[in-house]
Amino acid sequence: MLTLDRDYYIGGIRPIAPPGTHHTVLALNPSASSDIIYASGLGTEELLFPPGVGLHLSEGETLYLQLHLFNVEATPLTGTSGVEILEIAPENVVNEADVFLPGPFEITLPPSQTSSMVDTCSVTSEMNL
Repeated sequence: MLTLDRDYYIGGIRPIAPPGTHHTVLALNPSASSDIIYASGLGTEELLFPPGVGLHLSEGETLYLQLHLFNVEATPLTGTSGVEILEIAPENVVNEADVFLPGPFEITLPPSQTSSMVDTCSVTSEMNL
């Protein structure tokens, strides 16, 4: 948990995922999926916004980092898991990024079976995609 002491403009996020890191979630609210800023799993590459695009995080907001770690070996694992924030200067931001998480929130998949799901979502305000 980290409360921001100033405004930030984010141009990218890199996962820090040594062996034992299954997935990482960075959120503004630990209990709301709509407040997720970034999520990574095994093998996730960095997320870089195009030039001129920045995600604005405001002073006073609190960031929560959630980790799922596992060790399938008999020996202890050590390392640092987390995310690296790539900050950009506010004057370089032409368009602000936002998080948009569409899709179904409840999926049921029985063990040892495959399935597919198709759904739609409506955009209710003007966006640049």
